[in-house]
Parts: sequence; C-alpha cells; structure tokens
Amino acid sequence: MAEVGAGAHGRLADGGARAAEPTSASAGPTVGGGVAQIQALLATGAAQPDAIAALILAHPAEAGAMMGAVHAGAGNMVAFAVLRQVQDQQRATEPAAEAAALPPAIEGSTGPYVDRYGSGTAGPAFQVEAGQLTFDAEGREGGKFHTRVAHVPPGPSGVTIGRGYDLGQHSAAQIITAMTAAGLSTETARAYAAAAGLRGAKAKAWLAAHHASLPEITPTQQEALFTITYQEMARDVDRISGKPGVVEAYGRADLDEINPAITDTLIDLRYRGDYTGSARERVQGAAARDDLLRLTDAMADRAAWKHVPEDRFQRRLAYLRQVELETEGEAYGYGGGPMAEHMPSLTELQREARAGRTPPGGAGGPADVAPAAAEHAGASPTSTSTQAKASAAKGTARDDDWTDGTLVEYADWVRLELARLRDLDGEARRARSQELLREIERFVGALRRPGETDAFELARQPLAEDATGAWVPPELIGATRELALYAEHLDGGEDWHSRLGASQYRTQSDNLAAPEATCNVTSMAMVLERLGYSRADLLAAIDREVKRRWLRAQGQATDGVDLSDVALPKGQFGAEVLRYLDHEQAAGKGYQRLRGHDTSRAERKEMAAAFSANAQLEDLVDFLLSMLGIDRTSITPAATKLLGKIETDAADRPTVQTLRNDGKVSWATVRAEVHAALEAGGSAILSVFHKGAGKSGTHLVVPQQVVSGGMIIDDPYGRIRAGYDRRKAGDAYADPGKSRAGSKHRNVPTHTDHDGDGRDDDWMVEAASELTAAEARGDSNEHSDAMLARAWNYVTLYRRGAASA
Repeated sequence: MAEVGAGAHGRLADGGARAAEPTSASAGPTVGGGVAQIQALLATGAAQPDAIAALILAHPAEAGAMMGAVHAGAGNMVAFAVLRQVQDQQRATEPAAEAAALPPAIEGSTGPYVDRYGSGTAGPAFQVEAGQLTFDAEGREGGKFHTRVAHVPPGPSGVTIGRGYDLGQHSAAQIITAMTAAGLSTETARAYAAAAGLRGAKAKAWLAAHHASLPEITPTQQEALFTITYQEMARDVDRISGKPGVVEAYGRADLDEINPAITDTLIDLRYRGDYTGSARERVQGAAARDDLLRLTDAMADRAAWKHVPEDRFQRRLAYLRQVELETEGEAYGYGGGPMAEHMPSLTELQREARAGRTPPGGAGGPADVAPAAAEHAGASPTSTSTQAKASAAKGTARDDDWTDGTLVEYADWVRLELARLRDLDGEARRARSQELLREIERFVGALRRPGETDAFELARQPLAEDATGAWVPPELIGATRELALYAEHLDGGEDWHSRLGASQYRTQSDNLAAPEATCNVTSMAMVLERLGYSRADLLAAIDREVKRRWLRAQGQATDGVDLSDVALPKGQFGAEVLRYLDHEQAAGKGYQRLRGHDTSRAERKEMAAAFSANAQLEDLVDFLLSMLGIDRTSITPAATKLLGKIETDAADRPTVQTLRNDGKVSWATVRAEVHAALEAGGSAILSVFHKGAGKSGTHLVVPQQVVSGGMIIDDPYGRIRAGYDRRKAGDAYADPGKSRAGSKHRNVPTHTDHDGDGRDDDWMVEAASELTAAEARGDSNEHSDAMLARAWNYVTLYRRGAASA
C-alpha cells in the first residue's frame, strides 16, 4: 500500500470551489438574452443537454438564470444532465495552465473539512496532509486539554504527546527515532523515551514526577509525530484488510483505490481502537466495494457504536455526510471553472425544486411550461454522457449503456435523497417519501424500455397515481423498502413494498406462530412482496379458502362456484383463525407455540379477533398453508400449490424451479440463476446449512442482490457471523464455542405492548414496520461466495409469470 499522504483525504482540497473571473469578452449578450434563448430551445421539444450546456457556457454571467430556466422548463433531471455536460465541455476547453494551478483535487471535494467541534484546529498550522478527521478528534489547542504538552488520556493509555502519539505503545528506540525525525532534540527525545511502555497508573505516576521537565512541542513537531502514528495505523488497516479470512468474508479493501473518505474512516476506527472484528462486520464489506453511502449508513447506527464517545461518533458521521454531499455535487456536474460563481449549487437546485420555486438567479420558464416545474419538483438525475461503469454490467435490468450508466447514478442519488429525508420531521418525511416512490416508479418503468426514453422524455412524464406494474432492480431494493416504510401510512394504505417489488425486511423473531421455527414462511413473505403480492392479496386468497372449507362442510360443491358471491356466516372467519391458533398452541415444545410460549384461550380469542386487520404477511402465509394441509417445513415442494391459491390467473402465476447441491450444480450456476431471476423482477430462497460440520440443520434466507464476490442477503433470523465455515464446528449465529442464546448475531425477539392494552402486540403489522436495529440484524448483509458455496443446500427460484414479467 502506498503511504497515506498528500492526495489522500486529509484536509479536503478546494479544487471545485474556485472560480475564475469571467472576462468582458466572455460575458456574452446582455443579461436576459441567454435565458430567452434557453426558453426558445426548450420550447422546440428537441433540445439536448449538450446543446443547452454549450449555450450556457457562451453566457457565463447568466449561468444561474439560464439554469433556472432549464429547471423550470424541463425539471431537475434535465438540469442535472445539463450540469454534467457543462462540466464535461468546460474541462475539454479549460487551459492546461489554469487546471495545473488548482490545488490537488480530491474525489468529490469542494472545500476543506471544517472542525466544528471546538478543537481549535481550523487554522492553517493545524491542517494535516492526511487524517484531518483523526487529527481534530485526537486533541485540543489551548485550554485545559491542550495536547502539545504531555498528558495521559483516560483508560489504559500511556503518556501521550500531540495528537495521539502514545509513548506506552512504543519502545524507547522507536520514540527517540520518531521524535528526532520530528525535529525534537536528542536530549528531549531521551527524556520522553523514559516513559516507553508505561500505561495507566504507572504512566500517570511517571508524568506527575517528570511533567515540569518535559517541554511543549511545536505545531510542526506535533504534525510530524501524528503523521508517523497515522501511517502506522494505515499500514495496520491495510494488513488486516488483506488477511485471508477478512478477504474471504468481505472482499479486499484496497486503501489506494477506494474513496479516500472510506480510508480515513477505517484508519480512524483503528486509531481509537474501534476497528474490531464486530466493527468489520459492519464496515468492511462497504469498504471492499468502495461504497461510501453504505459505509455512512453503517456509521450512522448509534446502537452499533454505543461504546464510541458521542463526540467521536458525531465527527465521523458529519465528515462522511459532508463528503457524500460533495461527491454528489461532483458526480452530477457542479464543479469549478469560469462560470462557477454564477451557477446555483446542486443543493440549492434541489431545495428550491422541492419548494416549487425557481432557483436563486433563475428567471423561470415560459408560461406554458411553468406548471412542469412543480410537477417535477425533486425529480431525479440522469446523464446522457456517462458511460456504463464496469461493475454495473452485472446487475442491471438490461445490458444497455444508457440503462446501466443511469442506474448506477440513480441508485446513488436515491440513497443520498434518503439520507437527507431522515432529517425531516414525520409528516414532511412521509410526504417526500411518497413523492420519491412515485419518481422511482416512473424511473424504473423507463429503465425497462432502453432506447425509447431519453432524459428529457422521462422528466416530462407525469407521476402515476395507480400502480404501473414497474418493479425496482435489485440495486434499488434497500432504499425503496425504507422509503416505503415511511410512506405507506400516508398514502391511503398503498402497499409500496409489493407495488415496487421492494420487499419489506421481515424478522421471524416477532412472528405470531413459532418465532424460532418460521424462517420458511417469513422468507416466503419477502418473496411474495418481490413478486408483487401484498397483504391484501393474501387475505383474498385466505377468504376464498375459508369459503371453500365452509361450502364443503355444508356438503356443497366448490368447483365452478363464484366465491365472491358466497357470504360467510358471521364469525366464520374468526372461527377458522381460532382453530388454527389452537392447533399451533398444541405444539409439543414451547418454542414451537404461539409467540414462543404458552397462551390462554382468552388470549387466543383476542388474537383471532385482531388477526385479519393486524397479522403480518408471514403469519397470513402460515395460516393459508395450514388450511391447505401443508406443513410450513414443506413450503418448497408446495410452493407451486401455494402460488396457485394466491394468483388465480395462470398467465400471471409465478414459476418455481429448485436447484440442489447434488454435485451437479456449481455455485457459479446458482449465482447466475439467482442474478437472472432478481434482474427480471423475481426472487429466490436459499437454503443453507447453519450448524457447522457434521450437522444437518438448515435455514432459509432470501438473496436480495448478487454482487461481486458474494450476495446481499435478507436473513429472517439474523446475521451469519463473519468467518462461519460449514466445514468447521460452530453455529452460524453464535461465536465459536458459544450458544445462540443472547448472541449478537441473531435478531433480538421482543414482546412489547405498543398500544398500552396490557397485551404483547409485537406480532402485528404496525410493530413490524418499526423494527429496532437489534430486531433487524439480518437486514441486507453481504456474504461471500466462499462461505455460501460451502454452506448452500438448495435454491428455489421464483420468476414472474409471463404476463407480468
């Protein structure tokens, strides 16, 4: 690994923030002329982003107003495409000397990282070439906690000088070498070296005796010592990232190639001692995939970092979110150059778009297109100039340059919008979620028609009120499912999870029936939503089956009967549910019973009364199986029968195929088949051996996406531990040598009374949409091909019916 230094993400360079003064020759016509030309061009309906960009570059003084006209006339999506073209054309014509005069550019950077937490390091003397995040967090300049004097931090630290140079972690020879290299005298270095290896109470006692004789170091010496330590930590992170077990579990995180902000974060974790095995379970996969957004999501989970001081937690998160926004600005075309000072920022465009107003400096559009600005407020970005990324060729709906490149860009944009949306209050968040979901639906509809719809056409299409039959590609499932949770209560009961095929993550641990033994129906519930079936569809299937059972009990035929005309006696549905609940309660072992324990008949009657309105999708699946006489453990061979009861139209009915690990099917084949099913709007259930060597126990999980080197899995039980190897002893959900009870790898089961009526209602729909992080440990975890190839038992593929594919 190369040394982490200038050019890595220390302080962020301000390469995109400078703007050259436009000359009078480049000012173009009088203000207003450029806007009129933009409006005329848009009115033709045939303008392309490159032509619009060329016009804007010819009128730099009017750039902001002209971009406002683009936004008002064609929407944010076209505005993003134009911004990208402006940047591309500007770079192509920018003089080499001017480009060389700019500071070294850091990917996605438009300004320096600002220490907003009072460390006193905002001045130039306290800006370092690499590791500014860590440098700021590790010390203070002046005051009670001044760090250019020797001190002993809390805990098992040694005598420390500067920003984290701990004498307790170095030998005397190392200290003398480092300090003299940093500019301290040999005499001073020897004085400090006397504290080599001392920690805790011994370090404090030594410092109390020698403090007066130890000089304060200069800012330059402090930076030099910090750099030495930071490089040590960088090498250690690189060493750990290259260990075979880590690479096998997560992939290789190349610190020279990934986003420098990701590198900074990993090193900061190591610097503070947070780069542990459990931490790597959260961050290493994102680092290996160079996925800044997924890393930010992992770092934002406060419950996962509860041992990290609040100050350090907030610093890391603020840093990553700032880089996210700056990277977005770079990615969608807002950079520096002669007309930068005249351009509205990307954030301003989005903010004004959501408010339905013209951006600052914008002149608005012609009267006949003004309503489009409100309609397309917050519309999503695309680009007609971006080439498909190499990694996008695997995992997109169609092998098409426009499609692949746009999907990669759009997925990043949706996740950034989602990050902003989390900061809104409840009502505003739900409203914006609903809007985003409709935009996603419009986008994925166009995504499946490559060559038919360009950026302009897509931005002008209306948002649909009713379902269009569009489903999201795997890359959008994670963000779409979160948006759906925010939006569903606002949207008149609209089930966005099934409407867009972004199944809700479901944990078996809160099921009504046998929480410890229902990975089967819980996985099937996620599959059904991916295939487009909702809770309403299951209730309709159950209603039909209850009516068949009732007709047969009356001695009547059911073939050819229009069941919609059959009226059940009052209480018949509840009686069927109660019969099912009584049967479940009679199971031989406690964990197999309702909610995993005994319930009274009175409690079961209350459950039966609440079942239709409140039971989760997986419990509806289990109830339907029970009425069909199918044991839940036989869900795979019975899948075709189950789907036949849910989908009455044979042309729309999903197809089922099972591949078994019988020595004839390779894991490469499994990957390819799962990938194909997911890309076509289908799903899969993967059976894995989860109890280690010599054990036959299996568990069902749902692949969400096939990625390079593995799969992203939705696991209803929890998160398979890093290092699990089916060839070795040990359960996949327990640390080696320990049981699953209380394991940090399994979802935490809860029995909460949410509505205050004295009853456990965690099994109900509302509670399932409000899972805590501990209840959803199995949500969207990446697992390596190496582990899965050794653990898989069989895979069942579910493909959409011909009429709905």
